[in-house]
Amino acid sequence: MEERRKLPRTPVPQDLAPLDPETGARLIDLSPEGACLEYAEPVPKGTEVLVRIPSAADPVRIPAVVVWSRLVASLHRPGGGRRDVFHVGVTFTRATAEEDAAIRRALLAIDTARKDTQCQ
Repeated sequence: MEERRKLPRTPVPQDLAPLDPETGARLIDLSPEGACLEYAEPVPKGTEVLVRIPSAADPVRIPAVVVWSRLVASLHRPGGGRRDVFHVGVTFTRATAEEDAAIRRALLAIDTARKDTQCQ
């Protein structure tokens, strides 16, 4: 698949972006223009979603639209059955100046956390 992103995505550590209790999604990576989310179900292209951006204060939810969705794993559950894992790419649609600032703060916090981990 040809890379069409204008800006690189930054991987988000699980401890900074836990499962969103409202949507069941987890933030996988982030850029100023979009993100990748993990879901248990496929999400159709064109679906509007809210992306939970980690914050030192309350998380910010930013509107986005799904541009792709694909199955990345089908895991065996203890006791039987399977759990599917889908990655869903989104682009932010109507980010306000405040939401843009929240994304920049989150990217800075992720970068700082990564550097702190590397020093240990």
